[in-house]
Amino acid sequence: MRPVVLELDAGCEVASAVVAFARRRWVGVSVLCGRGAVAAVTLRLHSSPATAVTLHGRFKILFLSGTVLPSEAGEGVVPASFSMSLAGVGGQVIGGTLTGEMTTADGLVVVAATFGSAEVHRLPAANAIEDEEAERGGHDEGRHGQQQQTSVAASAVVYVGLLGYDGVAGGGQVGRH
Repeated sequence: MRPVVLELDAGCEVASAVVAFARRRWVGVSVLCGRGAVAAVTLRLHSSPATAVTLHGRFKILFLSGTVLPSEAGEGVVPASFSMSLAGVGGQVIGGTLTGEMTTADGLVVVAATFGSAEVHRLPAANAIEDEEAERGGHDEGRHGQQQQTSVAASAVVYVGLLGYDGVAGGGQVGRH
């Protein structure tokens, strides 16, 4: 892993910028934190997963985390997933998962780590291991009793559907979808 600092200008769409960075360099990106404010963002709320809200106005980032995984396929990366907590000018705190665009207010700094590849390990339940051993006659001489783990380069994990937003700026207005 390599640490990186991404500086995003005012009006930049954050998720698209991070995905474009990963695609250009053929790497995965793990967003560790972000500092700055957003002007517009659409979130699926942690407190009410069935509800998505669009926030317009200035919201300070309290917490930002996300992952963009590299892909074996030719597209370069799989879609990203971002979670965040934001604070409004009145002190209200809202958190959720990004379901639309997140536009910077006056610039944003994202601290992240890049990585070249990822492995996905499917970990079987204890009963599945016992069943597998029974099917092979109790043990496997070639492996001295150790279980073989299957690893596959990550090809897809999460999806963020980027919804359009209405582009209306306002002082902390919330619109429900």
